[in-house]
Amino acid sequence: MDLLPMPLAESSTDLPPQPVLFRIPIEVRDMIYENCVVFDKPIYIKSPSNALQSSVQHLQQLLCISKQLNTEISKVFYAKNTWVFGNGDWGKLTN
Repeated sequence: MDLLPMPLAESSTDLPPQPVLFRIPIEVRDMIYENCVVFDKPIYIKSPSNALQSSVQHLQQLLCISKQLNTEISKVFYAKNTWVFGNGDWGKLTN
């Protein structure tokens, strides 16, 4: 009678391999993210109905790829950009 545990067999329920992007060190990934989501000009938050400029609308697509990517890109996006809130139009109705 063998008392040693049986080796675990590989099954189809094993997690898929990590994407290549996530094998790169986080410092390098942050540099990549900065090229995608950090802008030279400030981002204006004009009113609740027009929250972000169209130049950053592509960000929504990037954030939907995965939870890990969402977390990593969001940190860079919100920390590295310059934000300007309001411009006198706050609360006005837009057509």
